[in-house]
Amino acid sequence: MKIEKLWLAITLAGKGYATWSAEHGMNECFSTVLCELYLNPGQSQHQLIDHTGYPKQSVNKAIKQLLNKNYLTMTMVAEDKRVKRCTLTPLGRTFAENKLTPLFELEEKTVKQFGTEKMNQLVHLQEQWGQLFWNNLQKEKINK
Repeated sequence: MKIEKLWLAITLAGKGYATWSAEHGMNECFSTVLCELYLNPGQSQHQLIDHTGYPKQSVNKAIKQLLNKNYLTMTMVAEDKRVKRCTLTPLGRTFAENKLTPLFELEEKTVKQFGTEKMNQLVHLQEQWGQLFWNNLQKEKINK
């Protein structure tokens, strides 16, 4: 397999999510943060940055947009007052559900066409690839 095919396949999948987000009135960072908060409630800002891969400024902008619409609450962690947990409000969960259900349905349709076994393999391999790629990228930065 040529490495170019891998790069194009990964890029094409990413563009699909970016296109879906735009067609549903969101930028990709906002939709990713919304999805993370919906599927994994109670994450800190730092965790959201780590899990989404977006810059701090972009994640914080999405958080502020959600806060301004009363879709999100932030609570300090007792052990470390610098850490705030982000949780969707009931209104925010309804908003997220309405926005994200079409995406989840599209993903389910795609999984059915692709097959569960292939999908499990794809997720496993993509996680491994991503971790190795990021590790090598970090090593490259250190060696410069």
